[in-house]
Amino acid sequence: MSLSFHKTFSLECENIAKLLRVVAANPLASNMDIAESTGIGIGRGEGDGKVRPTISYAEYVGLISINPDSKPRRIELTEVGKVVFELDAVLKKPISQWILHYHLSKNSGKARVWNYFVQTFLPLNPSFEKGQLERGLEEKFAGEATVKSINPGVLLRSYLDSNALGRLEFVRESGRNKYLRGQPYISTSYIVSYILAEIWEAQHPTRMMIDLEKLSEPGHLGPTIGSKDSDLQEQLNALTHLGVIGQMREAPPYQVVREWGDKLELLRKAYTEGA
Repeated sequence: MSLSFHKTFSLECENIAKLLRVVAANPLASNMDIAESTGIGIGRGEGDGKVRPTISYAEYVGLISINPDSKPRRIELTEVGKVVFELDAVLKKPISQWILHYHLSKNSGKARVWNYFVQTFLPLNPSFEKGQLERGLEEKFAGEATVKSINPGVLLRSYLDSNALGRLEFVRESGRNKYLRGQPYISTSYIVSYILAEIWEAQHPTRMMIDLEKLSEPGHLGPTIGSKDSDLQEQLNALTHLGVIGQMREAPPYQVVREWGDKLELLRKAYTEGA
């Protein structure tokens, strides 16, 4: 399901924002309730149309959690979702788009196509044609889903459309069906610190120090924020200046030291300091 949850529908921040407003007020809202309150089309049957993909997007970008065992179903804002809803309820700020991007592309997430695209395909293909991406998807997910059902056009639009993740400038068009890995827009290093905190919590929950080289591995900070090694070091220096991390570079292997406390506080500072 996670390979084609989106059907033919692109990520739309506006619709996710509408969904958040509804479930914040009524966690027990049905798909029909959501459709009637938001204008998101439901199609001919319960769960058809855009409503179900919108719910899946909102879950996969880390803003809601769903309890399917609750009767009726219960949808609640996550702790991250509560911060986002409080500080950018319309999901227009690049900080919000970074949050969506991180959760879509993380190693442990349900949006496996986005994870492959960000963590594996883009680092190896800084310039590419749509056909290359299609072949990569076909090879990666052979036997699980067809390229047609994955719909790489939806994936690409999510990084080109300003109502999705386009403000991050993670990918840009260079011609007909031709694309380049962009120079991502990072308005404040606090959003980088939040992403690092999320990754660290997921991958190194009991460690206070990790090897610097780890940060460049697939699923870690470098690929997630689209930074090459030299750019990544600049970000680490900025995080050191903020007191978020320490660096031990006297002799290899160089180490990064965790010095932050609450990751949600880092997220709040990202909204305060960034665009």
